[in-house]
Amino acid sequence: MIGKHVSELPTPSFVVRQGIIDNNLRMATDLAKEMKVQMRPHVKTHKVAELGIMQREAAGELFQGIVASTLPEVQMFADHGFTDITYCIPIVPVRYQSVLAIAKKIDKLRLFIDNQVAAESLQAFGKSNDFVFDILMKVDTGYHRAGTPWDSKATVDLAQFINSCSHLSFGGIYSHSGHAYDARGSKKAQEMAVEEGERLSTVARHIQDKGIAVPVLSVGATPTIMCNKQSWSAATEVHPGNYVFFDLQQVSAGACTVDDIACSVVTSVVGHYRQTNHILVDAGALALSKDLAPPFDGYGRVRGHPELRIIKATQEEAKITCEGEFPFDKFPIGTTLEILPNHSCLTAACFTEYFALDGENKVFKVYNPCRGW
Repeated sequence: MIGKHVSELPTPSFVVRQGIIDNNLRMATDLAKEMKVQMRPHVKTHKVAELGIMQREAAGELFQGIVASTLPEVQMFADHGFTDITYCIPIVPVRYQSVLAIAKKIDKLRLFIDNQVAAESLQAFGKSNDFVFDILMKVDTGYHRAGTPWDSKATVDLAQFINSCSHLSFGGIYSHSGHAYDARGSKKAQEMAVEEGERLSTVARHIQDKGIAVPVLSVGATPTIMCNKQSWSAATEVHPGNYVFFDLQQVSAGACTVDDIACSVVTSVVGHYRQTNHILVDAGALALSKDLAPPFDGYGRVRGHPELRIIKATQEEAKITCEGEFPFDKFPIGTTLEILPNHSCLTAACFTEYFALDGENKVFKVYNPCRGW
């Protein structure tokens, strides 16, 4: 595929524009410098070793390690020389042996705990294997997906318990403001960011009052990190991930513009249906995902054609229409289109290779993401 123009690729394909990626990495790093926080980039959006290395190089002296969401990611990045990795799914016994094997090979594999049952279980496993696990306590500051509540005494009690365990090393606290994906504009995203920073800092103070050090206060999500120009309170680091590619959800949240979206799905027009005023393309739900990005409607946007709407996505196909009579002659059968994704993390996960485009829209590299759990 090297050297092929984007219009010559098999469809559907996932493409990324390297120049936009490079600019996105610079933007996020500049904001972290401005806000005086360090960076622990998330790699779950792309799951590609080379792109993780680019995140590390762009962050420079701000780089504190990476965050990964699957064990194959953790293993792949460890194999590529990353020595400080946070595995961001609350740990359960079925994964103990896998994380132990990886943790023995790198400097730090940080694990998430947000309840005492998990802490007791991992402590027992660590003791039986004579290994001390590095722990970040997951705190819920408003997203309500996971984490111990920021305003509960039980959260401080949990930190004390982890700190008392002989085979757990309390390394700090971590929050994810994923609810900022529902922000409608940068002002709301910034409000969420400031609130998250204040709440996590409050938790840290209560823990420190018990004589326990809290070296890491990790906050953020791409919308909050890109929109917050005010304050992170006592937070020490941010952990953006989606910023590498961006998407329409991030546009909606005020984190970027459409021109900052680095990825798209290449698809072909496979049918004209004048009686129902739509065309059909060969990228469906298994190429686009079915996440939405209000106030944008439909399942993505056609690059360069904001007048078009992707109104339905079935497994392998999608229907595209517009207001008024559809200009069928403008999009002959066989025409190649690019669809900007609503949520690039899920869209990228639909593909086993990404075609990287240069400034002339020709493939100069193929990225191979890791897959599985």
